[in-house]
Amino acid sequence: MAAGRPLPETAEELRAVLLAAAAELGLAVVEADLRVTDLLEGAPAPEPAAPPPDRPAPATDDPVAAAVLRVPGVAAVTDALGPPVHQAGGAVRVEFAVAAEHPPAEVARAAHAAAAAAAPEGAAVTVLVTEVR
Repeated sequence: MAAGRPLPETAEELRAVLLAAAAELGLAVVEADLRVTDLLEGAPAPEPAAPPPDRPAPATDDPVAAAVLRVPGVAAVTDALGPPVHQAGGAVRVEFAVAAEHPPAEVARAAHAAAAAAAPEGAAVTVLVTEVR
């Protein structure tokens, strides 16, 4: 996407890229809704460096994390947004990495089933794939 192009044209190109990425992940996405809220005058600041490869894995002593880790294709639980298992207000969110050789959508469905079985009864369970390794 080149600077100086009309914004609607650039937005449409981004929508196409998002839909293609969703299809590649096996996600059934019908529409990508995109809204521009701000424009930058200059180049964005550089992204922070990747964590060192010897970074310790997040703690996995939670029973929901343990259930998700037993799902074929789950490479590890992750802590991109906070603890690997976040429980609040009757909801449980689990974030994890998928092994590259497994279809992320299938692994996510199986991880959701495992998390729901291990979560407190009646909890709304959300799983989030944060990495493909």
